[in-house]
Amino acid sequence: MAGGAKPGNLARYSGYVALALIVAGVLYAGQIVIKNKRNHAEAAAYVRTAVTAMAQDWNPGELIRRASPEWLSPADYPGVERMFADLALLGALKSLQEPAGRVGSGPYPGTRITGPWAEYAVKGEFAAGACEFHMVLQRMDDGWRITGLRLDSTALNEALKTKNDRTGKR
Repeated sequence: MAGGAKPGNLARYSGYVALALIVAGVLYAGQIVIKNKRNHAEAAAYVRTAVTAMAQDWNPGELIRRASPEWLSPADYPGVERMFADLALLGALKSLQEPAGRVGSGPYPGTRITGPWAEYAVKGEFAAGACEFHMVLQRMDDGWRITGLRLDSTALNEALKTKNDRTGKR
């Protein structure tokens, strides 16, 4: 070959390039795994802390200060206050299981959430019975924020039915 690389050298250089790309890919994948593990640990701890704080004395301010502004605006606060008045029927928090869930990045299915997100469920045992909290979180500049909350509780449903039967509400 005139003035160029020898065929053996070209194959060797191609091998070096391929090896470098493989190493870069492995390092990138490792970074993603480490970041997801960190996000998982942080999100699970956030859920545990948030539920404990909200159930401490059923203060709606605990949800309001943890909520993303896109999910909960000041116009929603009266509804949150009514919801927490109902949640108080569960009574004191006796125990809380470890949160279970997953973290992801990019668009969260069915929402406008993009970037790091998490969805977790945690079951608490209260004076009146069990309640499972389902939360969707979004990582923002200042940390995790609640962007969705759903509660499942037969005990709460029964307490609300009893309350409504006494007050004549349906």
